[in-house]
This record gives sequence, structure tokens and C-alpha cells, in this order.
Amino acid sequence: MEELLRVNLSIGDALPRLALADVRLGDVEVGKGELVLVLVEGANFDPEKFPDPHRFDVHRDNTADHLSFGGGAHYCPATALGRAHARIALGVLLDRLSDLALAVPAGQLVWRTGFMKRIPERLPVIR
Repeated sequence: MEELLRVNLSIGDALPRLALADVRLGDVEVGKGELVLVLVEGANFDPEKFPDPHRFDVHRDNTADHLSFGGGAHYCPATALGRAHARIALGVLLDRLSDLALAVPAGQLVWRTGFMKRIPERLPVIR
């Protein structure tokens, strides 16, 4: 579940911030007063935190270290409920439709853009 949450963060929106001083972010110089769009999902793909971050690996030692529910003072109070909903839904799906499989290679899925949730346009399956 945690690896699914790490790679499939559904915020889909940048958090606008204004630089309070001149600062260097990675390879980019940001001037005081400039707008910076923070993509939280980017942290979930930090190779220093998650080696080979684009590989889906449910056996990562730190798979629960993602920021999909925020962090610190901005940690979502409904985290336990969100995790429970996802676990229950996946459990029921796997119990009732254990032979369900994608009808196309995963690389052919088309993902919806410009939407709050990251979901495929279509999810063709076979049983």
C-alpha cells in the first residue's frame, strides 16, 4: 500500500510559494519575490531518499517514508482513514476478482492530466 501511495500521489497541483530571499534550489537561482511552484510528489521520487525512484518496489526498506499525506504541521489528520479505505478496497477487489489483469501493457495506459486525482483515462481489464 505504501509504495502505491508513494508513486501515485493524487495532489496533482503545485503549491505556490514566494521566495523571501535570493536562494539557490538545486541548479536554479531563485530571486527574492519570485514565484516557486512546489510539487510535493517530487519528494517521493528523490533518488537520495528512494533509490531507483521510478521503479515500483513494495519491498523498499523505507517505503512508508513518502510525503503523500504531507509532513510535520501539514500532516493529514485523516491518514489512517485514507490508508484503511485503500487497503479494504484493494483487499475486496483481489478477493472477488483475483484473476483480473490489465488487457494492455501498463506502458500503454493514458493518464488523465489537469485533474486533482491521477487516474487513467481508461483501464481495460480481462478476467
